[in-house]
Order: sequence, then C-alpha cells, then structure tokens
Amino acid sequence: MRVSALRALVAGIDAAALRRSLIALCAIAGLIQAWGTRHTLNPDGISYLDMADAYREGRWSDAINGYWSPLYSWLLAAAGAISDSPASELLRVHAVNGIIFLGTLWAFDALVRALEQVDDLESPPSNRDHQMRLLFSYALFAWTTLEWIGLANATPDLLVACSAFVAARWLVNITLGEPGPGAFALLGVSLGAGYLAKSVMFYVGVLALAAAAIVLWRRGRSLLRVGIAAIAFAVVCLPYVAALSERAGRPSLGTTGRLAYAAMVNEVQWPVHWQGGPEPLGTPLHPTRFVGSNPHVYEFGAPIRATYPPWYDPSYWYDGVRPHLDARQQARTLRRTTFEYLDMLQPLLVVFAALLLAMRGPRVSSSNTRLLGWTTLPWIAGMLAYAVVYLESRYVGGFVAVVALIGLRMTAARALPVVTAPVLGGSALVLFLSVALRVVPYPTPLSPSFRSAELRAAEDLHRFGLVPGDPIRVIDDGVR
Repeated sequence: MRVSALRALVAGIDAAALRRSLIALCAIAGLIQAWGTRHTLNPDGISYLDMADAYREGRWSDAINGYWSPLYSWLLAAAGAISDSPASELLRVHAVNGIIFLGTLWAFDALVRALEQVDDLESPPSNRDHQMRLLFSYALFAWTTLEWIGLANATPDLLVACSAFVAARWLVNITLGEPGPGAFALLGVSLGAGYLAKSVMFYVGVLALAAAAIVLWRRGRSLLRVGIAAIAFAVVCLPYVAALSERAGRPSLGTTGRLAYAAMVNEVQWPVHWQGGPEPLGTPLHPTRFVGSNPHVYEFGAPIRATYPPWYDPSYWYDGVRPHLDARQQARTLRRTTFEYLDMLQPLLVVFAALLLAMRGPRVSSSNTRLLGWTTLPWIAGMLAYAVVYLESRYVGGFVAVVALIGLRMTAARALPVVTAPVLGGSALVLFLSVALRVVPYPTPLSPSFRSAELRAAEDLHRFGLVPGDPIRVIDDGVR
C-alpha cells in the first residue's frame, strides 16, 4: 500500500473512529499473539511461577525474593487461585499476559489523550495531521509492546510499560493542567506499582517525582502536592522494601542491579554455579555444591524449594559477590549498548530527523513545550540505566514509547504539514507491517489442536509416572 493510498483511506475516517479502529487493531493483534504463543515459557517464567506458588501457599520465606520483583507473580498467583490445574498453567500465564496487554493499551491511550492538551493549549492540528499523529502513535505502541516486549514470555516488562504510561499520563496532566491531589496520589501509586514490577523503577520513580517538582516550581505552583505523590509512592514501596531488607539482613531495594552489573560488566560466571572469583569479585557465601567434573555436576537440593533453585533466587547463591567499577569493562559495555540502541531506534531516528529538518521558523519552544520536555527525563534515565549494564529491547519498550510520544508532540506541531503527513503515515505503515510479521512467526500455533514439542514431552513424562513436585536430575537449565 502506497503512503498516498493510506492517507486517502484515513482521510475518509473521522479522528474518533480512527482511534477506536486503531485500539481494536492493537487489541486483536495482542490477543492473537497471546494465543499463538500459549505453549511458550522462558526460564524467567519458571521462577515467576514458582514465586506465585509460594505466595498462594503462604510460604513467605520462599516467596520473598531479592532478584525477582513480586507484582507479576502476584497476578499469576491470582490466576492460579481460580484454577491450579497443571494442564492449564501455560494457558493461565498467557491469559494474564493478555489482560496486562489490554491494560497497557488503555494506559497508552490515556497518555495520548493527555498529550492532546498541548494542541488544545496552542494551535490545533488539521484533521489530516491529527489522524496521521494518531496512526503513528498506535503504530509506535504496537511496535514497542508486541515486537519489542511481546506476550510470548512470562516477564513483567509489559507491567513496567503500563506503569510508565500511567505515570507519564499524570506527569503530563500536572505539567499542562491544574490537577487536584488525586492526580498526585495516582502518580505516586503508579510509580510504586512500577517498582513492584521491576526494581529499576524505584530510581525512575524518584526522578519522576523530581520532574514533577521541577515543573511545578517553574510554573510558580506550590510543591506541597509533590509530597502527596511521594507519600503514595512510599506507601506502595516500603512494605516490600522492609520485607526484602529483613530477609537480606541489611537495607535492600533488591539485588537485580548489582548482580546484573557483576554478570554483564564484571563478567562473573553467570547465571548459575558460581564457585568464586576471579578476584576481586569475591567468594559466594553459599554456592551450589560441586560434586564432580567430566562432566561438571552440581547439587542444590536445599535450602531453596523451587523447580530450579539456582535460578529461582540468584541473590542467595551469589551472596558474597563484589561488583566493582572497571573503566575498560564499563567502556566496552557502553560501546556495545550504544550500538544496540542505534540499531533498535533506527526507524524513530529517521522520523525525528525528518521532523526536525522540516521545522518552520526559529526553533524557539513555547512554555508548554519546554515544560513538557522535563517529563521525558525519568524515562530517558531508565534507558540510560540499562545502557550502563545490559540491554534488551523488552526492558526499555515502555520508556522508548513515552519519550517518542512526547517528542512527537514537541516537534510535529512545528513541522511543515507537507512533510509531517507522509513521514508519519509512511513510518506508521512500516511499523505496522513489521509487527504483523512478528505477531505470530508462523500460523500453525493458532490452531486449537496445536501441541508444542515441550507439551508433548511433559505429557510423556506424566505417562511414565512423573507427577508435579517429583525431584529430578537435569542436564542444562531445567524443566517445570
């Protein structure tokens, strides 16, 4: 489909109908992906399922985990409370993923609507420009959630994106409007929920509160309402921080960052069976027990009760590791992640380069646009945090979508319409086509009768007499 044909098709639909159509398209694509990958499970997902079992059964000492954050496992536990049949376990996982995706789509739409206040306060775009911005916005959402994050694996990355969209929406409202105390409370709650999804969101949350304070200060408003957001943030975070700290025997927000730094930058043996060294990385206080070599054999039957204990709580097995700054290792990591970002962000870099080149008149931002720029800082900081350690697209999909969406509102209004429409329309078409090719890599899993090789292997083991909870010896990373 040519861009001109796409523009003609869109022109025949009013903006409200186009928005509804795009939301429906994204929702259907997400549910198709959840169904098509319903037999898929990643190693991280095994740990989250074990945590969900521990929470559901009241095994609190097993449930509190310094490496994996709790919110996703709570949702899996809730689904398990409805039906705990092992045969339907993966279906429940992907049903949870589908529900999270729909919530994330709702949060993104709320952010888009909040950003439209910029148009209301300044010069409203033409109907065609508005439609092209909507088209690009929802293509951006589909690209960063379905392609970058996806619903195939059991991870909390969609929850992080959802909390980022909700928090960004309230930050935008605080920046452009006169919200009441409830908006500040909801900002704090959404940031706290993000921390419960992934520990990196604690630091992002603190920066988001700082951005809110800066915006209010520059607008000449009282900073007291930021205190409401900070209290709400603390109320959500502190109970889990206290539980983690009690378990660790020291103040702790979680161990994911320091262990990831030791593994990905300092290159400690990872992800399992570290026995110590090389210096100065230290020695584990309680490593897995080395039984013999040729082949290497390790035993880890106690004290952790889980499907695969070494990957259930790395903070226990790696207790004693000493991450440290090494300039050469850090430079190598930054070089690698910089090229990964450039590769991931190519389509967006092209779009925004074209919009910047097409800007009319002197590039002096309005007061609203300048204030809006402050709301990107927490999400840019989140992107930089991963650049320092390790980067996967699923980690930063939500952050990139927020920054790009705000950037679109800051640049598109001042770019020449003759450039804006084809750039946004063409890029939206490219992004939607890319997503369409990856929603389900091949159509076979869409059949209700499809049974994956992993499912058939599990059924064979069950026929041989193996039941859930039986101890087994494994070669490789383990099974559930």
